[in-house]
Amino acid sequence: MSDHSIRVGDFVDISFLSQPDDKRYVVWLLYSPPPTSSSHPHLEMKLYNIVDYKDQLSLYYIDNMWNTIDTDDKMKIKLVSNTILDELDISNVRLLDVVLSSPFQYAWDCRFLSKNPNINFQDILENPDFWNYSYLSSNPNITLNDVLSYPELEWDYHVLTSNPNISLYDILSHPELEWDYNRLTENPNVTFPVIRVL
Repeated sequence: MSDHSIRVGDFVDISFLSQPDDKRYVVWLLYSPPPTSSSHPHLEMKLYNIVDYKDQLSLYYIDNMWNTIDTDDKMKIKLVSNTILDELDISNVRLLDVVLSSPFQYAWDCRFLSKNPNINFQDILENPDFWNYSYLSSNPNITLNDVLSYPELEWDYHVLTSNPNISLYDILSHPELEWDYNRLTENPNVTFPVIRVL
């Protein structure tokens, strides 16, 4: 398995010189951070142990090899393809279904899950206690209609004001809502031509 074909859900077998027994980890995040220097990693992989999800590691792709900066202990890494992923048709699987069926569902960071664009409003209504409403208010799927239809939800108007799915017209049409006019300039819908029309 080449380094460039790693997928979320694949396995990584790791052994350290000080602990030679292999531990199997699952890839749960692949991330390419913005470069800050030539030695900065081009890719980061976050893993959790399949036996104990609290046993987590971060690996970094530096100088054409995977390594960790968490320890000086020498390590051996073997990337293992998860063949189940090849056989799954995940085109109709919702992100929330994956989270709720996970044995570690409460280990997910609900803040970032709340702002994930793969979460839709139906997911929110079906599981109203699962979300961080401040982060949810920045979710690009949230509309003014959602906010007006469900005022009992704990919307964060400070964040909602800059949500790209909320227009300046929405804000000006509903002055009764607790918009944060200081954050209005962060909303990508507020452009000079729009302001000139006002």
